[in-house]
Order: sequence, then structure tokens, then C-alpha cells
Amino acid sequence: MQASRPCGRRQRKRKVAKWPTNQIVVTELTVDGMPTEKKAVTRMRKLAGLIARQRLSLLMVSFDDLIDNEKEQLFNECVQPHLEFSSELRAKVLKVMMRIVNKSWRTFKSELVCLFVRAGSDATVKHPFIPRHVSEDFV
Repeated sequence: MQASRPCGRRQRKRKVAKWPTNQIVVTELTVDGMPTEKKAVTRMRKLAGLIARQRLSLLMVSFDDLIDNEKEQLFNECVQPHLEFSSELRAKVLKVMMRIVNKSWRTFKSELVCLFVRAGSDATVKHPFIPRHVSEDFV
């Protein structure tokens, strides 16, 4: 059975996620370490996905291979320019952000295996940011 769509509306194709150009200042966190503002939560998840796909190596065996300095460097280079946190919130957000990045990274690797490796197709066509040699080693 096919899902029904409202008459006259076409489903838009999903756009490629791009790095944001502006900065959102976060002043409050919820109990679980996420920002209270919806825009900031959306930005945080988007950044986690971008970091997982474009900044982390597919050849890492485990996310735990990253040392704390590398995690802080990722946070400083990829999150801080787009989401600004006060020094009191930073430690809590760093831990939460790395948990989200870890989940996104594992999901991305799993999808690559399911959609490209098992199918025998080239992942670099859909994901041009993956270097050819890394893709070959990953397969």
C-alpha cells in the first residue's frame, strides 16, 4: 500500500547538509545536556552529523581511538564557531556532543556498508568528501 500525500504537493528532495555560516549563542542547557532552544538543538545535531561524515576517518576501528585532545580539538574547530557556549556549560556539552557524534559516525559507517559495500557500488559518487583511497581501504 502506498502512503498518501496531500493533493497538489510534491515531496521535495533532501538537500545536502552544509556547514552553517552564522553562530548561535547557547545560554541554558536541559538536564540531559542539550540546549533549551530548538534552533540550537537542531544545529547541534546537524554539526554532529557533519563531523561524523566529514571529519572522522572511516578506517578508525572504534570512536574510543580518539584521545581527549582530539575530541576537544574537534569541538573547538567544528562546534565552537557555530554554537557558542559559556565556560561553565562547555564541559557538559563536550561530553554530550561527542556522544551524538559517536552515534552519527557509527550510523554513517553502517549505512555505507549496507548501501554501498554490500551492493558493490562506489560510495564516493554520493559522498564526494570521502577520499578514494579511504573508500577502497574501507571496502
